[in-house]
Amino acid sequence: MIHNTLIDFQTCKRKPSLGGNLHGWLGRKTPTFLQPERYKFHTLTRFDKIFAARWLSCKTILFGTKDNKVCIVTDVQLPIVPPLAQTTDTCGIHYIAVDPYETMVATGGDNVCDIALLDVTSFKPIAVLQGHRDWVFAFQFLDFDTIISASRDCTVKLWKLRNSWDLPLRTINPVTTKAEHNDKVRCLEIDRVQSKFFTVSSDLSCKVWDSLSMNVIRTISLTDTSDLVCCAVDKTSSLIAVGSGSGTILMDPRVSTPVISKIRVQDSNWGIRSAAFHYGILTTGTGGGLVGFYDLRFLNPTQLHSYQCSRSQIIPSDLALLHHPINDVPQAAMVLEYDPSDTKLFVGGGPLQIGFCGCYASVWG
Repeated sequence: MIHNTLIDFQTCKRKPSLGGNLHGWLGRKTPTFLQPERYKFHTLTRFDKIFAARWLSCKTILFGTKDNKVCIVTDVQLPIVPPLAQTTDTCGIHYIAVDPYETMVATGGDNVCDIALLDVTSFKPIAVLQGHRDWVFAFQFLDFDTIISASRDCTVKLWKLRNSWDLPLRTINPVTTKAEHNDKVRCLEIDRVQSKFFTVSSDLSCKVWDSLSMNVIRTISLTDTSDLVCCAVDKTSSLIAVGSGSGTILMDPRVSTPVISKIRVQDSNWGIRSAAFHYGILTTGTGGGLVGFYDLRFLNPTQLHSYQCSRSQIIPSDLALLHHPINDVPQAAMVLEYDPSDTKLFVGGGPLQIGFCGCYASVWG
C-alpha cells in the first residue's frame, strides 16, 4: 500500500451543473490560478515513468507506468495489476480509457500487445483484447461496447464487447483490422461530436477516420520528422494538436489547408511529450519538464504561462551516468489530464534518457 498523498479534494459531480458559458469561462481561467505541484507524490519511488492517466472522479485518478503497473490513487491508494501472463517486455502502460457510462476501464495488459478490461468499481478483470502483434500505444471507447486501438504493428483495430460480463475472464478478438499507415501508429484520439477519430503515425501522417465506417476520409501530411508521440483533439472546435520533436502542430481537418499554425518548443532538443485541450486553452508538456499554456482563441496562439516541473528521485544505471550527470536529467511531462471539475491538472512522467528510472507525479490546482 502507498501512503496517502491526495487528500482534501473538493467533492464534485461528473457533470458540473454550471451553465455552459459560465463553466467554459471558468475552464479558460484555470491556467491563471493553477498552483503548480499543489500535491506532489513523494512515495512513488518503486514505479518507473508514468505514461498514462485518467481521472475517475475529482478525488480518484488512475495511472499506468513504464514498468507495467496500474495504480489507483484516492484517499487510500492501491496498486492494480492487469490480468495477463507476465512478460519481460518493458513497453509499459501507454494508455487508459473509461467507457462513456463509466462502468469499465481499459488499460494495457501485462502482455504489451493486449488490452485489459477492468470493472470500474471493483477493478476485477473482465476481459482481455488480443489481436495486435506489437505494442499497443492507444485505444478509445467509441461507445459502451466498441473500442478502437492503435499499435506499433501499423494497424488500427475495432473490437466489439457484446457478450455478457457474467462469464469467466474472456478473450476478445478484433472484428475489423485496418492497415492504412506504413509505420507504427503512435496516437489515437476521437471526436464523438463529429463521429470521427484521428491517428498519428511515424509515417509522417495524421489520418482522419469516419468512426461509423472505419474508413479514412482524409490524410494530412506532417512535415516534422522526429518524435511524433502525442496528439489531442479539442472537442469544441475540432482542432488537432500534434506534438513533435520541434514543437506543436495545430491543424483544422475541416479546411482545405489543415495545418494552421505551429508552436515552437521552448525546451531546446527535448520536444513535446504530451498535450491536452481545455476550453480553448492548449496545455503542452515537454521532455524537459516544462508545462506551457496557450490561448488558441485568437489568430496567433498566445502563451499564458509556463511552469517547470521540479525534480524527483532518479535512479541511474552505471552506464547512464557516464553519459548524463544525474543533475542534468529533468523529469519529462509525459501525461497531462484535467479533472472533471476543471480545477485540477494531473502531470505525470519521469526521466526521458535511457538508463534512468524515476517517477514524477503531481496535481496542480
